[in-house]
Amino acid sequence: AALHDVGVEPVLLTGDNANAAGAIARQLNMGYESFRKLFVHYKGISPGNYRQEQRMRQACLMLCSGISIKETAQMTGYADTYSFTREFSKMMGMAPGQYRQKQLEKIKKNVKD
Repeated sequence: AALHDVGVEPVLLTGDNANAAGAIARQLNMGYESFRKLFVHYKGISPGNYRQEQRMRQACLMLCSGISIKETAQMTGYADTYSFTREFSKMMGMAPGQYRQKQLEKIKKNVKD
Protein backbone atom coordinates (compact mmCIF):
# COMPACT_ATOMS: atom_id res chain seq x y z
CA ALA A 1 0.00 0.00 0.00
CA ALA A 2 1.21 3.49 -0.81
CA LEU A 3 1.82 5.82 2.10
CA HIS A 4 -1.02 8.17 1.11
CA ASP A 5 -3.45 5.24 0.70
CA VAL A 6 -3.31 4.50 4.42
CA GLY A 7 -3.52 8.10 5.59
CA VAL A 8 0.05 8.36 6.80
CA GLU A 9 0.35 12.15 6.70
CA PRO A 10 -2.73 13.05 8.79
CA VAL A 11 -1.84 10.44 11.41
CA LEU A 12 1.71 11.75 11.73
CA LEU A 13 0.40 15.19 12.60
CA THR A 14 -1.59 14.01 15.60
CA GLY A 15 -0.48 12.57 18.92
CA ASP A 16 2.96 11.30 19.77
CA ASN A 17 4.99 10.92 16.59
CA ALA A 18 6.83 7.76 17.59
CA ASN A 19 3.58 6.04 18.50
CA ALA A 20 1.83 7.28 15.35
CA ALA A 21 4.65 6.14 13.09
CA GLY A 22 4.81 2.79 14.89
CA ALA A 23 1.05 2.33 14.49
CA ILE A 24 1.29 3.06 10.78
CA ALA A 25 4.18 0.61 10.42
CA ARG A 26 2.09 -2.09 12.12
CA GLN A 27 -0.87 -1.26 9.89
CA LEU A 28 1.40 -1.81 6.88
CA ASN A 29 2.74 -5.04 8.41
CA MET A 30 6.29 -3.72 8.63
CA GLY A 31 8.74 -2.77 11.33
CA TYR A 32 9.20 0.84 12.32
CA GLU A 33 12.65 1.14 10.74
CA SER A 34 11.40 -0.24 7.41
CA PHE A 35 8.52 2.22 7.52
CA ARG A 36 10.86 5.09 8.34
CA LYS A 37 13.12 4.21 5.39
CA LEU A 38 10.12 3.97 3.06
CA PHE A 39 8.81 7.31 4.32
CA VAL A 40 12.19 8.96 3.77
CA HIS A 41 12.32 7.44 0.28
CA TYR A 42 8.94 8.94 -0.69
CA LYS A 43 8.99 12.21 1.25
CA GLY A 44 12.72 12.93 1.47
CA ILE A 45 12.46 13.52 5.21
CA SER A 46 12.01 11.39 8.33
CA PRO A 47 8.53 11.05 9.86
CA GLY A 48 9.61 13.05 12.91
CA ASN A 49 11.10 15.89 10.89
CA TYR A 50 8.09 15.89 8.58
CA ARG A 51 5.78 16.22 11.55
CA GLN A 52 7.85 19.04 12.99
CA GLU A 53 7.87 20.96 9.71
CA GLN A 54 4.11 20.57 9.34
CA ARG A 55 3.51 21.72 12.91
CA MET A 56 5.61 24.82 12.28
CA ARG A 57 3.82 25.52 9.00
CA GLN A 58 0.51 25.32 10.83
CA ALA A 59 1.83 27.50 13.65
CA CYS A 60 2.92 30.18 11.17
CA LEU A 61 -0.55 30.28 9.65
CA MET A 62 -2.16 30.48 13.07
CA LEU A 63 0.11 33.26 14.26
CA CYS A 64 -0.51 35.32 11.13
CA SER A 65 -4.26 34.85 11.49
CA GLY A 66 -4.22 36.44 14.93
CA ILE A 67 -4.30 33.37 17.15
CA SER A 68 -2.32 33.98 20.33
CA ILE A 69 1.05 32.34 20.90
CA LYS A 70 -0.39 30.40 23.84
CA GLU A 71 -3.32 29.07 21.79
CA THR A 72 -1.05 28.28 18.85
CA ALA A 73 1.22 26.29 21.16
CA GLN A 74 -1.71 24.31 22.52
CA MET A 75 -3.31 23.73 19.12
CA THR A 76 -0.08 22.47 17.60
CA GLY A 77 0.45 19.97 20.41
CA TYR A 78 3.03 21.61 22.64
CA ALA A 79 2.83 21.08 26.39
CA ASP A 80 3.47 24.75 27.11
CA THR A 81 4.24 28.11 25.51
CA TYR A 82 7.90 27.91 26.51
CA SER A 83 8.48 24.62 24.64
CA PHE A 84 6.67 25.95 21.59
CA THR A 85 8.58 29.25 21.60
CA ARG A 86 11.92 27.49 22.00
CA GLU A 87 11.22 25.08 19.12
CA PHE A 88 9.70 27.77 16.90
CA SER A 89 12.69 30.04 17.45
CA LYS A 90 15.11 27.23 16.68
CA MET A 91 13.34 26.28 13.44
CA MET A 92 12.29 29.71 12.19
CA GLY A 93 15.23 31.80 13.40
CA MET A 94 13.06 34.16 15.44
CA ALA A 95 10.50 34.14 18.24
CA PRO A 96 6.81 33.64 17.34
CA GLY A 97 5.91 37.25 18.12
CA GLN A 98 8.75 38.54 15.93
CA TYR A 99 7.65 36.23 13.11
CA ARG A 100 4.09 37.49 13.30
CA GLN A 101 5.26 41.11 13.25
CA LYS A 102 7.55 40.57 10.25
CA GLN A 103 4.80 38.81 8.32
CA LEU A 104 2.31 41.57 9.06
CA GLU A 105 4.86 44.17 7.92
CA LYS A 106 5.33 42.25 4.65
CA ILE A 107 1.58 42.16 4.10
CA LYS A 108 1.23 45.89 4.75
CA LYS A 109 4.09 46.64 2.39
CA ASN A 110 2.56 44.48 -0.36
CA VAL A 111 -0.82 46.17 0.08
CA LYS A 112 0.81 49.61 -0.35
CA ASP A 113 2.73 48.56 -3.48
